[in-house]
Amino acid sequence: MMKLNNKGQSLVLFILIIPIILGIMALVIDIGCALTKKNEIDKSIEFVLDYYLRENISNELNQEKSDNNSEDIYLENDSSIDTNALKVLLEYNLKDIEPIINIDNQEIIIKVETNVEGIFSKMLNVKAFKIKSEYKGYLESKSQEKIK
Repeated sequence: MMKLNNKGQSLVLFILIIPIILGIMALVIDIGCALTKKNEIDKSIEFVLDYYLRENISNELNQEKSDNNSEDIYLENDSSIDTNALKVLLEYNLKDIEPIINIDNQEIIIKVETNVEGIFSKMLNVKAFKIKSEYKGYLESKSQEKIK
């Protein structure tokens, strides 16, 4: 029997597998970048809402306390929320992403959509990753919340 010469076969397989491994690594890095951007957007929305609502509520509470001179203070409904001011704060923090703000019946909804370019997206023939983020919150009325 003749013995076949198999030298170099593993080198050929290794060279064929390298592009696949690099492609998977590039995809993982790009998805990681997109998820990081989504996390940054979510944290920015939460921070701006928290800051804006705390400032408005504390101003409202101080004004009510000085007007009524009572110990019990109630939160007002969403009529005092200025959507333009909130939108300006969000646009400043989100950098070139325009949020959609909707306030209805004690509910505040903020939606953000953007495209994120990946580091390796051109090599992978992926144009961009589309990120959608939605934040939904509820405002409490006088009958639901009481602050002392």
